[in-house]
Amino acid sequence: DEATAIRYFRDLLSNWKVIDLNLASCTIDTGFGMALTSPLCPLPIVLPIQTPVRSWSCIKTLRLPNVKLKESPAVEQRGHLLLPLLRYCPSLTVLDLSASDNQQICLDDNSLRTFFQRLGTDFKKLRELTMCNWELRFKQYEETCSEIGSLVKSCAELRTLVLDKVSEVRSGLSISTPCKKTFLHQLVNNLPRLAELSLCCYRIDNYEFDRDSASHLGQCFHDHWCSSTKFKLKFFGLTHEVESSLLESLKKDNFSVVTSSGYPLEITVKKRYILSA
Repeated sequence: DEATAIRYFRDLLSNWKVIDLNLASCTIDTGFGMALTSPLCPLPIVLPIQTPVRSWSCIKTLRLPNVKLKESPAVEQRGHLLLPLLRYCPSLTVLDLSASDNQQICLDDNSLRTFFQRLGTDFKKLRELTMCNWELRFKQYEETCSEIGSLVKSCAELRTLVLDKVSEVRSGLSISTPCKKTFLHQLVNNLPRLAELSLCCYRIDNYEFDRDSASHLGQCFHDHWCSSTKFKLKFFGLTHEVESSLLESLKKDNFSVVTSSGYPLEITVKKRYILSA
């Protein structure tokens, strides 16, 4: 019966340890939008969203693409705004905060600084971060990117970063801005263990990569990637000419460049070690 089912579910929550949780496209109502006495949402299920729960330390993988946290009928939190709640998951190694294709998440300079500061402070074990369909609206591009570069140094375990369908809005700055002043440079140059970066359908001021921008990007990554031995890139939607320019810029003496067949295009750049006689 209903009472037995609720009691069983409570016991389940108190005795099981959740390690991998996927809540894709869920809307989580913390209680303001539904009656707390509802048999479908008993009180013990609602409260953990509002208060710290020790058992959250067991969660290592948390996938929250297109998840909305409803605090009141007029207030919804999603994407980067979920981080204050997620600090109660100190053991996270995999986190997905992507938005949907038709409802991007927009961050300004201050939101970006706060996001990366919290990542470095509260998620010391994070190894994989996905933030697809985000729009980064810069007003002070070079200054903000420089600050982000300093902040991400604290993300010491981050190895995989997925930025598919991310859009940079640079407030009129040239797409050929010197690489050391760009957002992507700050990431690859300052994340100490970054090994894989996915840039499928990445845009800058609503433009996809052309031959020149792809060449500059490849040169920047080759020269400044924090890991000097091996890194992997992923792209989707590049024309043959743009792909060729990118690959050419990554080919240097003592480095091998291996590409996958099919899409997304995977490019692995690896340093060759020459044994002396």
